[in-house]
Amino acid sequence: MPAWYQVHDEETGEITDWYGADGNYYLLEDGTKIDFSTTPAWCQLCQKIVGVEMILPPDFYEEQLQEVLDPNSQLNRSMADIKRKREEF
Repeated sequence: MPAWYQVHDEETGEITDWYGADGNYYLLEDGTKIDFSTTPAWCQLCQKIVGVEMILPPDFYEEQLQEVLDPNSQLNRSMADIKRKREEF
């Protein structure tokens, strides 16, 4: 879901609305699509707020990977519940 921000310029007092976007992705040579989210950032070149790829600290990705690999994690328990409910349906 796209985000909406109000960016306040402390020097001028100007308030600018910035709207995020859905559907951003990289398309790899083999056809693989990698989705990504955007966040507002200042572009020194164009002198305005633009959407940039949101890159989180490596620790965030490491924690996510550990959760996926841990069969006892909440994520895997939830996925097992979903699978069981689908099979019962």
